[in-house]
Order: sequence, then structure tokens, then C-alpha cells
Amino acid sequence: MAHATSNRHSFIKVAAFPIAAAVVSILACSDPVVPPPKAGVASTIGPGPMAPSIGCGINRQVVMADTGSAITGCNDNLGCMGDPDNGPSVENNSGSNFVDCSVTQSGNNFAVSALMKVGSGADAGSITLSGTFVPLDKKKPAPQEADVPGTVRAVFVRADTGGFTSTDCTAWYTNDRVSPQTSTTLNGNMGVAAGRFWATVICPTAKFNDPTSSAHQACQGVATIKLENCNQGGG
Repeated sequence: MAHATSNRHSFIKVAAFPIAAAVVSILACSDPVVPPPKAGVASTIGPGPMAPSIGCGINRQVVMADTGSAITGCNDNLGCMGDPDNGPSVENNSGSNFVDCSVTQSGNNFAVSALMKVGSGADAGSITLSGTFVPLDKKKPAPQEADVPGTVRAVFVRADTGGFTSTDCTAWYTNDRVSPQTSTTLNGNMGVAAGRFWATVICPTAKFNDPTSSAHQACQGVATIKLENCNQGGG
């Protein structure tokens, strides 16, 4: 009997090893946890250089979407060696906020598509962006255009002002939201890479989305946008 008991115990110990190995194998093959998309955005709609001839209907700069994050700070993923915590503050599905974005490489350029919703109630705002962008060249001075001309489209929306759409936007690697297209201040930490994007977008003729209204015919929309952890495509 003692001999039989010894064999039984030996069998149990040996059988445990394949089971443990299988568990380790399953865990090793599990998909890695994908961090949620994050965004920092500061955007406004208001009078611009084109307003006198087109008519904006808004006599001040209205904040459309603003995360309140330190969007002038560093972004390690785009080459800055600063504080990694000084980045976007809005995370997908965090409270009333929502971020959905993709930044995929196409040749030497990157296709960006993003929707950012911030806040709730009358102050709720959003911005939708799409376009093709070129990487920052740190060897070139400012102003440095970030987009492939003619590709950038943006939609600015606020609950109490309605929405404005523009298809003639440009993007620039600067924090200057007053006149980014002529700014001599280059932000060398900005740029675009797979899954990431950071630039200032200016839309001089963002048109009011209600075609039946004579008010707010066209205003200037400006937004500094930083995106991280976006879909990179390919699976």
C-alpha cells in the first residue's frame, strides 16, 4: 500500500507541471492592455481676418472645447525629454469627456482622424479633425506648416452656439493661436508620429452649420490639439 501511495503522489506532482505551463502560455499569448486615447485641446471660434468681408456674427472669441491641460508642455513620445506627466488631461470615456482618434502612417506622411468632446451642459464643446500631416523638421525655422495643403477639415461645436465647419484649414507647429501661419516661434516638441499628433490648426472661414440662418455666416476657428495613444491601424 505504501508503494501505491508513493506512485500516486508522484503522478500528481508530474501532472501539475503541464497545467502550470499551459496557464503561463495562455497568459503570455494574451493581448497587451491598450491604453485609452488621450487628448489636450484648446479651441476657439470668433472674428478673424476674413470676418469683415464674410461676417462672423460673433464679436468675441468663444471657447469651443478646452481641456485645461498643459498643452504647451512636453510630450516624450514626440521627442521631448521633459516631464512625462505634463501632457493631455482628457482620457477617453473619463466623466463626460470622449476621445476617439487614429494616426496612421501613409508613406512619409500621417493620416489623422479625431473626435474630442469636452464638458457637459451649455459649456460642452467638441472638435472633429481630419487631414494628412507631415512630420516636424527641426532643422527648418518657423513658420513650419504641418499639413499637406488642401487635406485638413475641422468641425467646431458648442452646445449654445451651434457648429462651424471648415474645409480650408491649415496646421502649424507652433503654440501661437493668434497668427500661427506667420509665427516665428516654433515648438520643437510638436509633430506627428504613429498614434500621436500635436499641432495648431487654423480655419479662417469656418461656416455656420445651419444653412437657413443668416447669422454666424463664417468665423475663424483655431485649435491647438495634442493626441496620444491613438489607433495606428494595421489591426
